[in-house]
Amino acid sequence: MTMTRPQMRIANSRFRSTRISARPLSRVTVVSASARSDATEMFNRMIPLGRRVKADEIAKAALFIASDQSGFTTRATLMVDGGMSA
Repeated sequence: MTMTRPQMRIANSRFRSTRISARPLSRVTVVSASARSDATEMFNRMIPLGRRVKADEIAKAALFIASDQSGFTTRATLMVDGGMSA
């Protein structure tokens, strides 16, 4: 893949660009409690891991990106989605 001039300038500055794509969050907004329960159950069945992402799991992904462990990672998207994008 060929990099554009702006991308080359960023790469030469040692700036790393990595993003987190986290979904679906564990919050469901539906009017009634029974509808919320039904919607949550139905949606959780669509997620390969069977549940929604928690805020602390997104935070852990951000800490990984900020850490030395991801020091050679750049121009990537870290999917925190329970396997939905697979």
